[in-house]
This record gives sequence, structure tokens and C-alpha cells, in this order.
Amino acid sequence: MKRWIVGTAMIWMSAALFAQEAGVSQKYAQAQQAMQQFQYEKALELLSFCYHAEPTQADYLLQIGYCNTQLGRFKDAKMFYQQVLRLDSAHIGAISALAGISERESNYRQALDWYSRLIALDSLNSYYHKKAGLARLRLGDGMSAVFSLREAYLLNDSDLELMDHLSSLYMELNADSSAEIILRRGLHIDPGNVRLLHNSARLYSKRRNHAAVVGAVERSRTEGDSSHYYQMVLAVAYLQLDSLEAGIALLEDLEAQNKGTEHVYAYLGTAWRKKGHAERAEFWYNEAITAAISPKTGSYYADMAAIRAEQKDYKKAAELYEKAYSYSNLPKDLFFWAQYNDLYFKDKTAALRLYQRYLSTNDKEYRERVEIRVQQIREQQHFNK
Repeated sequence: MKRWIVGTAMIWMSAALFAQEAGVSQKYAQAQQAMQQFQYEKALELLSFCYHAEPTQADYLLQIGYCNTQLGRFKDAKMFYQQVLRLDSAHIGAISALAGISERESNYRQALDWYSRLIALDSLNSYYHKKAGLARLRLGDGMSAVFSLREAYLLNDSDLELMDHLSSLYMELNADSSAEIILRRGLHIDPGNVRLLHNSARLYSKRRNHAAVVGAVERSRTEGDSSHYYQMVLAVAYLQLDSLEAGIALLEDLEAQNKGTEHVYAYLGTAWRKKGHAERAEFWYNEAITAAISPKTGSYYADMAAIRAEQKDYKKAAELYEKAYSYSNLPKDLFFWAQYNDLYFKDKTAALRLYQRYLSTNDKEYRERVEIRVQQIREQQHFNK
């Protein structure tokens, strides 16, 4: 009788265990389905049942961590991923997830530590080297970032995101030839990659190859590129090629979209000046001055002064060069302030004083001309006594 009771109990226990396992498997399948539908709260409820049934099952811990991550509950997510690491300190999925959370929290130092740990587990994984390089880049360590990204590129020379970052860094380090090699390869793989086309435009701009800048940015625009910055880059390239109408149209389009900046206004001033429309040029230079947040205000006044000088309005030219010098403190602007003061006023006292101020600088560009003119004014003043 006892044997029958024990046997019956074991059968019932086995059946109960089987039923529980079936229930857990069913709940887990439902949780995965909920996750596929982005129903993370529902998935967590189902996974909680699985976790309580089998608290050391890594798959449940990982999925709970993932759901919490997607819900922005990083503290909870990290707790479950850390539980996985207590079961397996080399679990790549948990380490990768913790690295990703660190990035989302902008804790790039910690992210770098996690990616370094992954590299120690698999030093031939280009993705780990790339992510370590990007973390170093966020930390402001550009040189170390280059080494990490270069290592990633040697392991995977078809990663376009990697080519974007590495070519950009090379240009910042003035390693333009290395940047060009990478950009050529990247654009051979994907001729319409907007990021690589932008980097190519920057490289061509550094080399003053304005036709190539136009080619690169125009191609990016056919790919749907709507970058306002590169629209301005394209406009400036057209201006450099004396395609004034094309440049003006692009700049005025930016202004019409309320994307006008001091640089947009200044280039419009330059374009209209090249077309011989002095009033329009001055209007846009004044707009640039009003919008100015950069140290270029002096150059805008100097450009307007040059327009007035071309019109032989020397009095206004002198006034504008005075303003230009007050912002720039450039010897060149001081020289032209003196020169147009000299040309307009019969009394040369002020011009002489300004010329002497110029001579007190270390600038040599106009020194010989100024020394001769100072001598002439002094001689004239002597004979007029």
C-alpha cells in the first residue's frame, strides 16, 4: 500500500512539474510575442512568472533586462544584467547590454570599460573596437579614438559608419590623404552615402576644389539630403566658381526658410557685391552685423567700407574702416582707416596720427607705403607753416 501511495505521489509530482514547465514555456513564448509587438509592460508580467519559476535562467534575466531598457528603467535593467554576470562573468550579451545602457546614460567612461572587457574576450571583433573608439571620441580623446577605429577598419573595411567617423577624424588631424583613401573606398561601396559625401565635400573644400565640392553636395541632395549647413557649403562653392545666380538662389532659399545666419547674410553680401549691386550688398552685410555672434563683425564692416571706397565715398569708407578696426584690431583695417581719412580730409593731422598708430604695430604689409606717406605729410606741413 505504501509503495502504491509513494508511486502515485511521484506521478502527481512529475505531472505537476511537467505542467509548470509547460506553463513557463507558454508564458515565455507569449512574452516574446508581446516584445515583438513592443508591449514591454505586458512582456514583463509574463517574464516575471518565468523568473519566479526559474530565477537562474539567464534567458529570462536577459529579456527582463531588455524590456526594462526599452522602458527607460535603466537601474532595473542593470540589476538583471548583473545577475546574468554573476552566473557567467563572460556573458557577451549581458556585457554588451550594459555597455549600451552606459552610452544611453552618456557615461562613456563606463561604456569604454565594458567594450574593453568585450575586446579582451574577442580581440578580432571589429564592432567592439569601433564602439570603443566612439566612446573614446565622446570622451574627447581623439588620438586614442583613431587607433581604436583604425583597428576596427583593419578588421572590417566595409563598415560605412566606421569610414564616416575615421575619415572625419583623419581630416581633423590633417591626415587628408588617409581620409581620401577611406572616402574613395566607402563611396565605391555606396556612391550615394550622404555622410561620406559630406565628408568628401569638406575634404574638397579644404583643398579649394570647389567644382568637386559642388559635385559631392549636389549628389547628396539627389539622395534626399536636406542639410542646411551643406546647402550653404554648396552655395559658397558656387560663388567661388562665379556661378553667382546659383549661389544666391541657395542662400536666399535658406533665408526664406528662416535659416539665415550671419554667414548666410555675409555671403549674400559678397555675392551681390560681385554682381555690382552695392545697395543690396550693404543691406546683407548690415544683416550679418545684426546677427553676428562670431568674431567676424569687423570683416563685415570692412567689406562695406570697400564698397564705399569703390564708389569713391572716402568719408564713409573711413568711418566704416574705423568700425571694422574697433572689432578686428587688425593692422590692415587701421591702414585703410588712415588712408581714406587721408584721401577725404584736407587737414592731415588725424591721418598722420593714424598712420603713426599703424607704424607702431609689427605689420609689414603696408609699412613702406606708410613711411613714404608720413614723410610727405610732414614735409607738406613744414612748407605750409
